[in-house]
Amino acid sequence: FGTFAYDDVLAVDSELVTVETLDDVIGHCALPRIDFIKIDVEGAEVGVLKGARQVLMSSRPLLLLEANEPALQAQDTNVAALLAMLRSEFRYDILVFSTETGGVELLQDGTAVSPNIVAVPCERTPDILAKAA
Repeated sequence: FGTFAYDDVLAVDSELVTVETLDDVIGHCALPRIDFIKIDVEGAEVGVLKGARQVLMSSRPLLLLEANEPALQAQDTNVAALLAMLRSEFRYDILVFSTETGGVELLQDGTAVSPNIVAVPCERTPDILAKAA
């Protein structure tokens, strides 16, 4: 999927594996609904989201993602592109963890993105923020 994002990691070996999209896996398992997805794939988050288009648009799950700039850049993308995709293509709002309270809050323009973000379908954001308060 690309290069390692960390300079101190050396590849010892490689292995070919079968890759399936999340939409395909959910279809094979005949899951009627998905409420929550955690994505931590060392920079391949954009690819996972592209392969989860159906479930993101139909089930509208909450997402917990890692937003690691070096790992994303090793996959030829970046945090800004990840956030733009979530916002524009999937209509998700971005929540970050507050350094003061530890709770989630809406990402404000110009604020730093925390390493872990919560992406919430825009129609659910008011309810999620009310519960977090």
